[in-house]
Amino acid sequence: VYIDGLQKIWAASAGDTDSGSTDKIASTKPTSPELVNKADIKETSRTIELNFLKFATPIYGKVSAGFQPDVQHYGVDILAPKDTPIKAIMDGIVISADQSVKNGNSIYIQHNKNVISVYKHNSALLVKTGDIVKTGQAIAIIGNTGEQSTGPHLHFEMWYDGKYVNPQNYITFQ
Repeated sequence: VYIDGLQKIWAASAGDTDSGSTDKIASTKPTSPELVNKADIKETSRTIELNFLKFATPIYGKVSAGFQPDVQHYGVDILAPKDTPIKAIMDGIVISADQSVKNGNSIYIQHNKNVISVYKHNSALLVKTGDIVKTGQAIAIIGNTGEQSTGPHLHFEMWYDGKYVNPQNYITFQ
């Protein structure tokens, strides 16, 4: 019965039950393989573990500038209303909560699985270095601080195993 069923399926897919008919699959023109960027394959295999982690959204809003490592923009810029709280994407430890001329008020959080999240240009920091944070906890208020800021927004980065990754591959911001 099993073999008879397979023969019927094969005959139907070939379009004719006559054993002398031409196999439609074999008679199709050969296709050339699609070119694949080796860097994309390497990145995918390196970051595959991130697909199994659950991340909270730090802030909902319009992405005004995407991930563009070719111009040294290693994160995404998200617009949101003034005084909107920014939230931690996962449980972690604040490894830096500081102010710099270039990035303004910034927070770096170390998470499990060697993930680091970065939150820049905040108007106020709600945590300090060494604090333990929980997923979804408010850690800062959206702002416009630092020389690289052109208006109120969150510049958000994700790093995995010491290298940047595109946050939009793992988090939905809108």
